[in-house]
Amino acid sequence: MNGACTSSSSTTAGGAAAPNAVGTPEYFDTKMAWERAPLRQHPLHLADGAISGEIESDAPPRIECSSVDGSGTSCSVMATLGEDEYGDARVVDCTVMDRIVHFGVMVKSLQGDLVLTELPVVEAWQVGDGVAGSFEANVRTEDGGVFGTYKFAMLLSRGNIAACVDRAPGGRETFQRVARGLFDSLRFAETDDPPLFTLGYRMREGDQAVGFRYGRLYEREDGTFVEESESFGLRTTEDTWSVLDYRQTVERNVTGEITLYQSALWSDGNGPHVITARPSEGGRFRIKAEVGERSDSLELTPKAPLGTELWSAVALGRIASGNLGSHVYAEPGLEHGDPSLDYILLDHSAPGVVAERQVAHGDYKSHDANLPSDELHVDDRGVVVKEVSSHSVAELLFASGSLPTAATPRPTRRARR
Repeated sequence: MNGACTSSSSTTAGGAAAPNAVGTPEYFDTKMAWERAPLRQHPLHLADGAISGEIESDAPPRIECSSVDGSGTSCSVMATLGEDEYGDARVVDCTVMDRIVHFGVMVKSLQGDLVLTELPVVEAWQVGDGVAGSFEANVRTEDGGVFGTYKFAMLLSRGNIAACVDRAPGGRETFQRVARGLFDSLRFAETDDPPLFTLGYRMREGDQAVGFRYGRLYEREDGTFVEESESFGLRTTEDTWSVLDYRQTVERNVTGEITLYQSALWSDGNGPHVITARPSEGGRFRIKAEVGERSDSLELTPKAPLGTELWSAVALGRIASGNLGSHVYAEPGLEHGDPSLDYILLDHSAPGVVAERQVAHGDYKSHDANLPSDELHVDDRGVVVKEVSSHSVAELLFASGSLPTAATPRPTRRARR
């Protein structure tokens, strides 16, 4: 991947004197101010035509494709952007593959031995029926001998990803133009299981983006359902930063009953910590937690059906409109470090607004007004368009498709508080 800048020469490739001597403040400023005017677009045809698009480059991009784990394809695409004032080559390295990888894990992996000299800036935006995010910050090595601007962007769309990186100094606008242009142009072949419903969210604190969430629901050829959600979050203090990735996979049979519920968490690229729930006998679920080398499991009888926010869309819509008092669903979690269940309590708060509270299995009560709550703003479909919590706001970028009939069971009516 494209590296940060080293001070190795004070002449251009053609032998002419560089505008400022290497190592001077002017050299640093010139490097950090570098941008490139738009270049021509070059067509891309990847994975035997299953992926197409175009990328900005001053010459036909270098492309290499390979098989991943015997299934799927990963293609690297290098866009060359010429040279800067000091004769150093400028490139943007991109990868396109037909599987999901995790944004924060990639950020930490590609960071290498570089240290951020400022808090990173994150952005998230819609691309078709997918979500893209970017991460940018100035960087250096511990000894200060190498400096650059770490720029990373990724698109998630229908089980595919495209990612671009450049760690050379400056060039933020150029990088965004190249990466966003590639993302906007990409077209992926339809899969055997096209999504029934997709949605994306942008998370923010104040006006600044801090993450995103992308979800999709699809039906397999045998009539079973899979719901997948991928999210990324940036956490900062005055002088520290960390990243979190979260992935949720829920599989259901043809009637909508859960056969697998799994969540995985990566913290600063480390993990995953995995919690898995599978149905057992007598209405019980076996809950298994895998944290590092430790693995624990037990069986619990849920006090409410296992579910998800998306699968509860009908209940959410009815509660928001005032036609249903409340609804409860369970999801796998940890309680005092042990595998357990959490319960999501949904109650009417105001027209179009639902109060969401979370409680652990051992502390479950059907309603507890003393619990802190998030505020869910819900549209006519039962889709959450805005979620306000104590630390951030998630806003819907898009929601497309329709929910299957099996995803709209009549929820149990509960008394109003």
